Amino acid sequence: GFCKSRKLVEARGWLNMIKLHGLEPSAVTYTTLMNAYCENRNLHYMLDLLSEMKAKSAGPTHVTYTVVIKGLCKQWKLKEAVLLLEDMYTEGLTPYQITYNTIIQCFCTVNDLEEKKIGVTQIY
Repeated sequence: GFCKSRKLVEARGWLNMIKLHGLEPSAVTYTTLMNAYCENRNLHYMLDLLSEMKAKSAGPTHVTYTVVIKGLCKQWKLKEAVLLLEDMYTEGLTPYQITYNTIIQCFCTVNDLEEKKIGVTQIY
């Protein structure tokens, strides 16, 4: 509810409270909050949560990576998005079609033909 109503301070407070009570947030919990940060163009907090999530047993999922890649693309961080795509492969996760589409759409939007060529080559 807090994320949908853009009350991100409150949402982060609940996440912290969950952890204080000795519970480990699920991948869905982390990803939901990261998506809210993405929608509010707050890359710093989104990437902090990704780092925190990678250190926990509830590691990033396909959906998590797609959300973060979408956030990076919205801020024109194309190189970082491609690096995150490579991280997915390293983690043994095969990106979904929507993940590829998100990156390709971003490359097309900025008309960076060389980057598009590199991105498509790395994807396939």
